[in-house]
Order: sequence, then C-alpha cells, then structure tokens
Amino acid sequence: MKAATIHARLDTCPRCEAAVIVALDHHTAALTVRADPLPLGAEAELHARLSGRLTYNVLGRKDLQLHLRDTEHMTSRPHPVVATHTCPGPIPATAITSTPAPAVPAEPDLFTHIDDDVPDGFPF
Repeated sequence: MKAATIHARLDTCPRCEAAVIVALDHHTAALTVRADPLPLGAEAELHARLSGRLTYNVLGRKDLQLHLRDTEHMTSRPHPVVATHTCPGPIPATAITSTPAPAVPAEPDLFTHIDDDVPDGFPF
C-alpha cells in the first residue's frame, strides 16, 4: 500500500480487500480518503449521506482528484460522485487490472567470461 497523493488511484482495502479509490481530499490539511469506485445517482448519494458516509466529486480527466461535496452543492451533479468506502466493498480487488512492469534487461556481468567457444589457453 502506497501513501495517498492528491491524484486518485486504484488500490485495495486493507481489511476486506475490495477495490477502492485512494486520494487526499485537499491540497492543504488533507485527509486520506478511501472511496468505493462506483458512481452514485442522486438517490444513492442521499442514502450514503444518511448512513453517515461522505460523498466526493471526481474531478479531472487524466489525473483524477476527489473533492468533498457539501450540502450547498448537492443539488448539482456536473461530475461523477462517489462515497467513502464501507467494508465489504462492492467491487472485489480482482477487478483491478494489474499491468506488468516492463522487463528490465539484465546487465552483462563484466567480470565473468561465459563465452564457450573461446579455446583454453587463450591469451587473456
């Protein structure tokens, strides 16, 4: 598990191992947010808020960020809305596709000579 940054990323919940969005909720004095990665409609958001969960706007196109929704702005929905995570989450961790790390070519060992077609007794 990596430290949270302002840019949202997919991760897994340490308790239930469900897929979650992890991000800081602000640039200053930020708190780490773990949110379920399912966008909510107006009715689902109301249910989440009534059950004590906070809701967040998902902003950005490439580098996504989570911004807390307050009661003044709950009537407009210009962005996708997600709620804080509750265990067990709605999406299993196996839903997160992992991209394999690019293969790093092995560096040649300069101190061991592995060439078999060099005859014994070669000058060096």
